[in-house]
Amino acid sequence: MRIRSFVSCLVFVAMVICLAIADGLTSSAFAQGKPGQPIVSAEEQNMAKAIMSAPDAAAKLKAAAELIKKHPKTVLRPRVAGALADQIAKLTDAAQKVSLAQEYQKIFNEPSEQELIVPVLIDGLAGANRPDEAFSVGAEFLARNPDSLRVLIGLMSAGADQVKRKNPKFIEQSLK
Repeated sequence: MRIRSFVSCLVFVAMVICLAIADGLTSSAFAQGKPGQPIVSAEEQNMAKAIMSAPDAAAKLKAAAELIKKHPKTVLRPRVAGALADQIAKLTDAAQKVSLAQEYQKIFNEPSEQELIVPVLIDGLAGANRPDEAFSVGAEFLARNPDSLRVLIGLMSAGADQVKRKNPKFIEQSLK
């Protein structure tokens, strides 16, 4: 379990670094404020490093909450939100996945950020055998974002899983 956690941490760090390099957002570009490059304060950089160095998804989420609370409009927000959603999605413990996804929703409340985590939450709820909640969360999100393919696929998968468990309650919703 420790190896998996360590590997997850390494993957998270590598992903954030690759995204930063791919976008040309290196520390020197931040500090120099080159034309066309977003400026990120030293404090934001340090907070991002704290997120990357946190030992697990829960600690990363807590560190991210501090960053977003202090710097709600930071240019790092989309990258941090995406990386954390991916990290939460990789969790195998359904209860922990649900808990962290719900916490994520409180911190990252932009529509694009919700689009990242709602399928993860649906997967976690389905995995925890809470299909009523999964379909409720999905329906609520789809009412505002009817074209969310990831959420539609997540609900279809959850419905198929319930059929396999001999629970026909969600067949019609899954087919829609």
